[in-house]
Amino acid sequence: MSSLIRKPLASTNLKRPPDGFVGRDSEAAALAAWWATGGRFATLLGPAGAGKTSLARRFAWDHRLEVTGGAWFCDLSRARTAADVAVVVAGARGLHFGADADVVEAVGEALAGGGPTLLVLDN
Repeated sequence: MSSLIRKPLASTNLKRPPDGFVGRDSEAAALAAWWATGGRFATLLGPAGAGKTSLARRFAWDHRLEVTGGAWFCDLSRARTAADVAVVVAGARGLHFGADADVVEAVGEALAGGGPTLLVLDN
């Protein structure tokens, strides 16, 4: 068992997106349809500046209350290893763990024990 220290969590670290959302209606509808059928993993592909991050953030905001574990944005732009990814996810979720913890294991346990969770892993 890891030395994860839990604290009460908010349902998201996302900020409310702006009201205007232009040009991604068909992609947003396809993502919502995928979610409605029980989709568990999606990859958004496209060129830089196409709006993938904005679409993912808006989707997560819109669906954050549908998952007991909440919806969380994780910026992985500096992550290079599995441990780096785990640290970013832990930070987004507000998880803290002891120095002796296996970070990947601790975050995995926290996610598994927190109910369905929507993670946006960006970059």
